[in-house]
Amino acid sequence: MRFLLLLLFLLLSTAPAQAMMEAQVQSLQPLEYCAFGEIPVLHEGRVKPLASFARAYLLAFSGKSALPGMGATAWLAETLFDPEKAYERPIFNIANPDVTDALSLPWREGHRYSFDEISGGIAKHKDTIRAVESMGDTQRTPSQRQLQELVASAAAYALLSESLSLMQPRFRIHDAGLAQKLHLPRGQNLTFLDIAPHEYILMGDIERLKHTKPADLTPAQREEAFLALDYTQVAQHQKSSLLRIVPPEWQRDGDAWFSPWAVLFEGHGSPQSTAYLDLWKKMGEAYANKQAGAWVNAAEAARGKAFELAGDRASPFRIRLESFYLRANLLPIALGLYIAAFALLTVFSLSGRRFFYLAAAWLMPLGAFLHLAGIAMRIIIMQRPPVATLYETTLFVSLIAVVLSLLFERKRRDGASMLVGSIIGAVLLFISTRYAAEGDTMEMLVAVLNTNFWLATHVVAVTAGYGCALVAGTLAHLYLLQRYFRPRDTRTHENILNGILAVCLIAAFFATLGTILGGIWADQSWGRFWGWDPKENGAMLIVLWLLWLLHGRIAQVLNPLNFASFALLTNVVVALSWFGVNLLSVGLHSYGFTSHIALNLGLFCGGEILFLAAMRGLLRVKA
Repeated sequence: MRFLLLLLFLLLSTAPAQAMMEAQVQSLQPLEYCAFGEIPVLHEGRVKPLASFARAYLLAFSGKSALPGMGATAWLAETLFDPEKAYERPIFNIANPDVTDALSLPWREGHRYSFDEISGGIAKHKDTIRAVESMGDTQRTPSQRQLQELVASAAAYALLSESLSLMQPRFRIHDAGLAQKLHLPRGQNLTFLDIAPHEYILMGDIERLKHTKPADLTPAQREEAFLALDYTQVAQHQKSSLLRIVPPEWQRDGDAWFSPWAVLFEGHGSPQSTAYLDLWKKMGEAYANKQAGAWVNAAEAARGKAFELAGDRASPFRIRLESFYLRANLLPIALGLYIAAFALLTVFSLSGRRFFYLAAAWLMPLGAFLHLAGIAMRIIIMQRPPVATLYETTLFVSLIAVVLSLLFERKRRDGASMLVGSIIGAVLLFISTRYAAEGDTMEMLVAVLNTNFWLATHVVAVTAGYGCALVAGTLAHLYLLQRYFRPRDTRTHENILNGILAVCLIAAFFATLGTILGGIWADQSWGRFWGWDPKENGAMLIVLWLLWLLHGRIAQVLNPLNFASFALLTNVVVALSWFGVNLLSVGLHSYGFTSHIALNLGLFCGGEILFLAAMRGLLRVKA
């Protein structure tokens, strides 16, 4: 009996210690951000997961989709729940030393600066910044434009960091009389939301005290004055409307979503939204205490509550699929596989060892599968066809080129077609990373493009024509190289030439079909079939170029060398029609305008022409 009592005493005495140890272990565990990243938010006209929202803003501030040792979603959580620490994290990218000089910041390797550093520099040079902002766009130098963009980014970052300040424990009342008067607990951490219902008492007292001399204030009155000052400063954060996480609940609100501040000050709340924001408060408490289990539970509950409030305005399946799409990162993996396949095929062409060909024959289809899976997920997420923006054209055109190359490779099995596909796939996916770095790649479309039928017919046909034409142009490079390095391999020459001819026929079909469908769409949208718009002219240029090539070869007007030479220039024609017309910034196709690519486009076209001239000169000398 004595032994049992002793055992019971030991169990009871160790239970609290064990619970404390478990709590400490839980607090040391890293936080898991999957559920948090899947909470829906309205951003740029689209309901998306917080993971996409975080990535878009981190790209805007730092130019990267992740920080060293920290993903975009973790960065957003820190910015929202621990802004003081986030302000010290170097995330802003300043690559121009003139901008750092303008803010009296040190020039450092890596070009990363924190919000505290930038805000301090802005405060020191307010007059300079006002002068830059008062200038017209054409008057600003490049460094002045970058300074203005940095100031705008810092302002957006400040607003984002203040999104949840109304539920952060910023206040504490020490005086018993003041706590009793405000009906609030003494000595406990309080939030803006805790004090807001008693604001009329607090501000009424301050109004009565405003004529009292500071020296005549009692300690309790002095504490109340400081409390009112802090409360008023936090109240200024109500203009923070970037984090629109609260779905509309009233018919008058339509499809608009609201920030927590808007719910409080603009009357868009309800008991349901209050319960939802309470879950966000619990997330903040768990984050501050680094309680991994409580954090996950609160995040999962908030995610479920958000979907419940949103109803059919947010699809849980598509939100989770988009979050998975961001985590899986399939397209960069496909890019890596294409590059690896290109390297293996290059070694195969030099050594002739079949092992390298077989390895590439596994990597290329795997890359194409991941490429296709990425595009398929985008179709499901956006509920529209795969091509609507310049970024999406690079994804789709590269896939078309890769698939077409693999189909030709099945027939020939010599590595040439697969080599062409790996080059086009790698180059275009690499180009796509430039557009991906600009922010959300699943943007909402302008009204004229928001027609799934025409996106699925006209745009898909035109871009399929781009992809096929690029395969023909790249095969022409291979033909000229083969003619120079292996002049006696006439069988290979003939096979490549036949491949160019076949691909040109396919490209001409899709380009012509897409151009005709585009005219019908233009007639329905704008009331005219053809208007000599730059994009229309570009599409027609590809059609005429391909038809001229085909007629010249079929009629034997162009000999094999000349046919391949002009086929190589197809890449230039496609580049000018695809990207070049967007630099003009004129015409009704304004949704495709772009900038900052003129130099790269000129280098590409000039490089293609120089390559052709060099190869023709070498072949002439060798002959």
